[in-house]
Amino acid sequence: MEKSALVYIVLTLVTVGFGFCVRNSGATAVLCLLAGVSACRIAVGGDYWVYWLKFQLIDQGRHVSYEKGFVGLVKLFHWIFGEGSYLPIFGFFSLVTVFFFLKALHDQADWYVVSLFLLLTQGFYFNSMN
Repeated sequence: MEKSALVYIVLTLVTVGFGFCVRNSGATAVLCLLAGVSACRIAVGGDYWVYWLKFQLIDQGRHVSYEKGFVGLVKLFHWIFGEGSYLPIFGFFSLVTVFFFLKALHDQADWYVVSLFLLLTQGFYFNSMN
């Protein structure tokens, strides 16, 4: 079995376990686990290198065809963490994306833990990294 598949299987089991405790402190643990794995993806997904290249172009002060707010956030992260620090940028956007996934589940799901299980096992979360 591939190591990444093992990470995803263990992540799914642990996250769904915390999902049963979502009314208590489980929601924070679920958010941290999913955002942490998503943030640490290096060279995962078809768009990773596209964003990495655009971050470099922003570092160089060159024009990129992205929203001004996105470019501003990338510049802010480069100012805080230094040029070439891409993991904090991916981490921030991973945190935001996972937050909205989980907020939607919390607000709309009749049974949170089953919806979380489906999010993970049907590939929606893992495909979001691509």
